Amino acid sequence: MVHVHVHVHMVRAYAARLVYLTHICQMRRLIQDVKVKGLPGGEAHRIDSYISMIGVGFDRLCAIKEYRTPRAFRAFARVNILLVRAAPACIAP
Repeated sequence: MVHVHVHVHMVRAYAARLVYLTHICQMRRLIQDVKVKGLPGGEAHRIDSYISMIGVGFDRLCAIKEYRTPRAFRAFARVNILLVRAAPACIAP
């Protein structure tokens, strides 16, 4: 059961990353389309640079999540967040 859960988690993470990369590619294509329609080259390059920085930042976040955060800590954080969200509902009259 644990191995299946880990596999499903990895598949979801991979699928989310593919969706992100698809959106990045779409933004780059849109920049090129706008450039063809009259956007100055310098501005297109600046926007493309920002998109590249977003991509690098996302890759760094993925690496930190996968390699620097122990699973036990992530599980504790999830439970803690759930309890903190549920506490006001339990305490409220």
